[in-house]
Amino acid sequence: MFEAGEETQAGIDYPQNPKWPKGFVPIAVHTGTIGPLNCQREDELAQLLVKTPEIQNFLNNQTYKENMEKVENLTGWKKDLDLPTVMDTLNIEHNVYNLSNVDPELVKMLPFLNQTVDNLIRWTNGWGKAHKFLKKRLF
Repeated sequence: MFEAGEETQAGIDYPQNPKWPKGFVPIAVHTGTIGPLNCQREDELAQLLVKTPEIQNFLNNQTYKENMEKVENLTGWKKDLDLPTVMDTLNIEHNVYNLSNVDPELVKMLPFLNQTVDNLIRWTNGWGKAHKFLKKRLF
């Protein structure tokens, strides 16, 4: 459990219970893996989540598509682009170690990478409009 801040709502992001600490969100079961893991239910939920209007609007946005293409071209990663890994590596190489060989064009992409990874984390952990839409369809 962690404190998620002001954007969370009781009864949606955490239990609406007077004994529950306000703003604290339980951590989803699938927040990390050790070794290979195949969870059919997680896969089913991910497929439903991608169909939500919020995520469809995000994925179909022209700016998003252009930025993703640019990141793919700069990193050489195509189909299985792992944005959290790209963002973490870039942050470490540029901000922590201040390496001089970091592509300045990729550094310019950090705000896009940060925002996109934040959205992915929010959606996969059940925050935001996409999750609310999905809950209406499932329950």
